[in-house]
Amino acid sequence: MSRYKLLKLLSLAMLVSISMGCTGFGIVTTPINNYDFSYNQEIVFCTYKTKEVSKERVDSLMAEIADEYSEYNIVVRHEWNKTIERTGSNSELFRYVTAKKLTAPCDRRLVFLNYTLYDNLLALLGIDVLGAVETETMTNGYIFANYGLSINQLLLPPQHVVRHESLHLLGCEHDIDKSNCYEQIAGLRNQNSEDFFPGYSAATREYLLTRENVNNQLRKYRRTSPISLEVSSKKY
Repeated sequence: MSRYKLLKLLSLAMLVSISMGCTGFGIVTTPINNYDFSYNQEIVFCTYKTKEVSKERVDSLMAEIADEYSEYNIVVRHEWNKTIERTGSNSELFRYVTAKKLTAPCDRRLVFLNYTLYDNLLALLGIDVLGAVETETMTNGYIFANYGLSINQLLLPPQHVVRHESLHLLGCEHDIDKSNCYEQIAGLRNQNSEDFFPGYSAATREYLLTRENVNNQLRKYRRTSPISLEVSSKKY
């Protein structure tokens, strides 16, 4: 095999490894039944979509979240879905959403995006973020709901990405051991919060027990720092 072909294969292998590594679910050192997920808790999602994303697509991806959360006895209620116009980049739209106050009954906000010509160009250049959650409160996120010209989507389809980002929305950070994610979810569930499913700030390492806490944190740190699929090669 020529050196050129070998380098191409190694490059592809590294790409696959990084892409798969970040969004896999990793090893489990402590079984899930060691954590108290014995009673149901409700979490309320409010979603936005760009007009190119169908309602059926949103419903399908929300069903993925509901299935993921059922493992932790968390019941998903999808309160509303609003269509918004996309006039800038995905990060600009995300900042627009997070600039709005989180209001009852919403516990989490998720934006479903389409691929624009600009996004497809970035994907072809290898600048490809398939989804993200802001780290200040971990209550807001976005994913690309439709397929674009992204090689990564061949390995990481939207239904995979939405499950990954949904764990960030429960306060989980990138970690090779998924047991740490279980522990984080159990910690959120045990917080005393009457009408709000608590958030978690990865920036301050604090639980956010009210929507007012979330809004104050977002206002204090208006420029968010998304956890993206291309940042880390670690697994849960």
